[in-house]
Amino acid sequence: MANAAYFDILMEMMADPGPVADRLERMRLRHPDCRPLVDQAHAALEREHEVLDDAQLLAELGYVVQGPLGRGGQGTVYEAIKTLADGAGARCTVKLGAARSESMPPWLRRELALTHGIADHHVIAVFAWDRLRDGRWFAARPFVDGVSMASRIKADPPPAVGSREWRQDLRAFARLATTLQAIHDAGRLHGDLTPANIVCTPGGDFVPIDFGMARHADGDGWASARLGGTPGYQAPEGGGGNVDRRAEVFALGAVMRDYFTRRTAAPATDRSRYTLRLRDRTDRDLRAILERCLAPSPDARYQNCKALREDLQALLDHRPTAARPRGPLGRTWLAMQRNPLRAAGTGMLAAASLLAWQESHAAAVSRRDRQSILELADNRLAQQLLVELPQLVPPEPNELPRLREWLQRVQAVSDRLPSHRAMLRATTGRGSTLSNAEAWEQESRREVVANLEQLQQARPEIEARVGLVVAMEQRLQTDATAWAQAIAAIADPAQCPAYAGLRIAPQFGMVPLHVNPRTGLYEFWLPATGTQPRWDASKVDHVAEEGDGIVMVLVPGGEFWIGAQNRDPQAPGFVAAALDHDEGPPALRRVRPFFIGKWEVTKDQWRRWTGGDPSTIPPGSTSELGPVTLMHPVETVSLDAAQAGLRRVGLTVPSEAQWEFVARQDRNGAAFASSNLSADGQQKGCHRRVGQGQANDLGLHDLLGNVYEWCSDKHDHHRREPQGDEPVVNEAATNFVARGLSFKHAQSVARASRRYPRNAASANDDVGVRPVRALR
Repeated sequence: MANAAYFDILMEMMADPGPVADRLERMRLRHPDCRPLVDQAHAALEREHEVLDDAQLLAELGYVVQGPLGRGGQGTVYEAIKTLADGAGARCTVKLGAARSESMPPWLRRELALTHGIADHHVIAVFAWDRLRDGRWFAARPFVDGVSMASRIKADPPPAVGSREWRQDLRAFARLATTLQAIHDAGRLHGDLTPANIVCTPGGDFVPIDFGMARHADGDGWASARLGGTPGYQAPEGGGGNVDRRAEVFALGAVMRDYFTRRTAAPATDRSRYTLRLRDRTDRDLRAILERCLAPSPDARYQNCKALREDLQALLDHRPTAARPRGPLGRTWLAMQRNPLRAAGTGMLAAASLLAWQESHAAAVSRRDRQSILELADNRLAQQLLVELPQLVPPEPNELPRLREWLQRVQAVSDRLPSHRAMLRATTGRGSTLSNAEAWEQESRREVVANLEQLQQARPEIEARVGLVVAMEQRLQTDATAWAQAIAAIADPAQCPAYAGLRIAPQFGMVPLHVNPRTGLYEFWLPATGTQPRWDASKVDHVAEEGDGIVMVLVPGGEFWIGAQNRDPQAPGFVAAALDHDEGPPALRRVRPFFIGKWEVTKDQWRRWTGGDPSTIPPGSTSELGPVTLMHPVETVSLDAAQAGLRRVGLTVPSEAQWEFVARQDRNGAAFASSNLSADGQQKGCHRRVGQGQANDLGLHDLLGNVYEWCSDKHDHHRREPQGDEPVVNEAATNFVARGLSFKHAQSVARASRRYPRNAASANDDVGVRPVRALR
């Protein structure tokens, strides 16, 4: 039908009186040729009515719908404004299910289980969910501002290789790999990583969204996680099951391929598209990285997203990548790129040294047989195993495959240690009679022997971690009855009203103890950290003693005003002495349920976990408060050391929001460690034994006035903090934050909002650590 005829019919419909739906139906009858057009109009009208109906239902729960963002088989996603208690509005996305049900639908249960408890602020977790009046369920998340990566790929040209934009995008993908690694470390897979499910934020980050196809780990891996995925981004093994984190490495490689080349993904059946044709679109190092990501065999890919991130960072830093190792000339060229000012002055010297090395190396190779070369290659493998050693934490079920694989590789290379020792002894003592090639070989063997011996010394600890994981898995079964009782009590508002019906799952590595009769909160013991602390009925509390492990309190979470201000007594967070530029402005924050230690980590615990004690106020020291013991808090611990030490037992440090939330639960000032200052303000003592004073309303001791406690946030103003309980990660900031003041301060200056900037590598005698753990 001609456009003119369509115009005439449109004018006829506009002149026809009555509701739009009735007019459309009359047009269908009068003009059969226009039925496709009328059907489209009907569908659009029905969608508009659906949006209006959904908006009315959501408005009853405080959500003002701004418009639809997308539709799918599971339901519709809307942009909305959530009205908070103070009248302010928070921008969010609301996913409204398509089906009505009495019980929570599988998609919502899956998203709640798969997004909570992941230690990365780019994983946008559900903060509210409920059932509408018509029986449908919805879930609300903080709104992620930005554009879809799929839209950017279609609309914008690819960044020029080596340009500032190109490097910024590489950094964003490195951060995305870190986020995926955090998801994998929590035993989960995103399941459908595509450009359409990644948001490019105005700040330059790439944030994954839509966890509707995410999966939990199963036993030692993801063997039963048959991922649906999207053609072109699904790994070759994905459709047949038996996938693991390497399938997500493939998906991220496919996303990067499309982003940097602006070539869209091919169907999964088109195996030819797995072979990259990127020579005209990107540089050789990035091409090698992408080719390793997209290798058809999982064993040929990066084995996890952490390894991929390290290669992306090496590319940014002008260092050799694992995907494309460099020879001497290549390494020299990269060094010159890293230090262009020094390169001009040292170029001739480097070239001469390189030629001399190549000559001696060639002579050495000519004198060694093939077996000798293979044995010397063990040095590189040993070095790689030593690099991986600090990362073999925490001891959790999802880490078992990596721990066992590391032990197998160590065993294989250690079997050749006697041969290396024998050949090293054969050249020892010859001194100046060695040729240049033999001297080079001797030095190489000395290095490989030292590295292999270091691996031998480290192996018992990793074997102990494997045994610990197996024991904790068995313990989870042994304590099944205790867990069932704890889960039921926490979910029952009559027994534990503070949790408001919170439903949890058994937590690996934790043992339920009881509901604290004074606080009404459930407390848990971590057997991996030490023996079970004794319960003192007279104090209505646990008593910490040498050899004891961590007791953690399950904090129910909730909303609170973080920070303080000194301007308006009628406004939230008013404190006359507040440092407005640093502690303010106050902001309404929501903290999710989490676990936190009743006490600061003690010197005894730190020694047992790490084998050392960095404290500069050691046991046996004396002060006006008495002798210092192993039950005093460990101090002189940097943030880097604190995080590394806590990772050994599956813990971490709190965010500022988590720390301040619990510090404010103290109506009577009970948590302040009695002042160690004399009347004239002079220091008269040091920190005191943990748990010595009265606990606060949550059962936590010494949050203020004993030692500072590290937080995971960068030191930045509250106005830049995220909306939930995640830490500040502003890369422009250089310092991190310690909270709680210390024994060097008087109670008059102690308040929950005080913040103290510290370098992550610094260590002082009044800074310690309190552990937290996410609810999983």
